[in-house]
Amino acid sequence: MITPADLLDYSVQEVLGAELDVRSEAVARRAVSASYYAVFHALARAGASLFVGDEDLRERLARSFDHSSLGNAAKEIERQQSPLPDPRLLALAAALRRLREARERADYDLATTITWDDADELLGEALSAFSLIHQLTSHPEMAHFLLAPLIQRRKRG
Repeated sequence: MITPADLLDYSVQEVLGAELDVRSEAVARRAVSASYYAVFHALARAGASLFVGDEDLRERLARSFDHSSLGNAAKEIERQQSPLPDPRLLALAAALRRLREARERADYDLATTITWDDADELLGEALSAFSLIHQLTSHPEMAHFLLAPLIQRRKRG
């Protein structure tokens, strides 16, 4: 089974280990995409780990996270004015948003050039985000951030 860390390692190998003569834009695009997916899946696993239960149930719960809902939760963190979120959580939310936007460009917008400098910068974002996920694992604001995408807001009327 592949892990989020495996995806991040792939990006590191592609960006930092590529020979100058084999650095194609296609590989840079894949590295950008893998960097985003590493962070997304690490967050999904962190969210699933909030629940006690068997491993299969946690894996199924991790697969229930979707990109749009988690992205919207990140935007909410970035917009939050009062109380101000933990600066580490704010940095994590911003990194997730930037990585997601870059992944969408890399995967779907072939008219936009993705450079090796872009891939290197986004890999740095992903590495920082990974560190922040581990720092914030037991932080109450992190739990709220991770649960928000799983909770539907219902209007009563």
